[in-house]
Amino acid sequence: MALDSVPWFIGGGAEHSPAVARMLAYAATSGATGVISPSDLRVTALPTPGAAVRIMPGGAAILNRYPGAANQSYTARNASATDVAVPATGSSGGATRYLILRVDDPEFGGQAPTNVVDGPYVRAVLVSSITNLAYPFVPLAKITQPANTATITQAMIADIRDIANPREKQVIIPRPLQGSDVPAAGFDQLNGATSDGQPYPFYAQGANQSGNTLLIPEWATRMQIEATWIAVRMQPANTDGFGDYWVDFGPVVRPEKLKYSTRVYHWDQVAGDFSRNNWELADEVAIPEELRGQNVSFLMKASRQGAAYPRMDGRSGYKLKVRFLERADSGVA
Repeated sequence: MALDSVPWFIGGGAEHSPAVARMLAYAATSGATGVISPSDLRVTALPTPGAAVRIMPGGAAILNRYPGAANQSYTARNASATDVAVPATGSSGGATRYLILRVDDPEFGGQAPTNVVDGPYVRAVLVSSITNLAYPFVPLAKITQPANTATITQAMIADIRDIANPREKQVIIPRPLQGSDVPAAGFDQLNGATSDGQPYPFYAQGANQSGNTLLIPEWATRMQIEATWIAVRMQPANTDGFGDYWVDFGPVVRPEKLKYSTRVYHWDQVAGDFSRNNWELADEVAIPEELRGQNVSFLMKASRQGAAYPRMDGRSGYKLKVRFLERADSGVA
């Protein structure tokens, strides 16, 4: 194939080929297919559910899947909410359909538009499968429709969008405890159980036990939280002890209690000799909109029941790792 004689971009009336422009889109998006921002092109039921679904505004990058179109992409934009009719199912059974945006490019044999100037060259269509499609498309939603159903509810719609080029950011706070961290008695004891638990270790997590403060990027919609209580000193006792540990995050709702929490993990200590253990936690949670772009507190918490009790001293520590993710925002936690 000959060298394209007009690169992007030459002024003075030079004529640029569509292939060069599509290559620019490919380079700008790294050849990815997906929506541009987390809320773009989200598919919902109608405000009053009916025989259609609604595609919200937004944009997408779409890899050119036509044969002979290597290193080319399209970009598409939905300027306002667009409703797409969904056929009713009959008594013979339900249906599973995929809602996609499809690009038709006559240069590669795609369907010619009704108007050469105005198109449309991109359209929303329902297909029975998104495997091995030979044209450019971006998947938006999976619609699972029972038999004898004309009305599409939100429960029938599964979000299958991806971000074309998702961002990620990881923050790690390693904190070995120092002698100056430890109370005068030399240990930090985990006390009895309460409904809110207690900040643990309390002396290394900021003023008023509000936790470590992290800035959540405004683009982040989910986060992976990992926490480790390192070298927790398990004390011997005549009976067993047990309890829970977790991480709170968000604004303060009452002293030592933040609004949101990870899942709760459990620790156990049997009667016996001294030992040291690590407590490990890992969870992935949706980031509420109120926290995006804000400085947010993360507070490590624990509770105890029974006679055996853990302590953290100058040979203990903790690690808090938070990985912020940009993912398609379905509006569901």
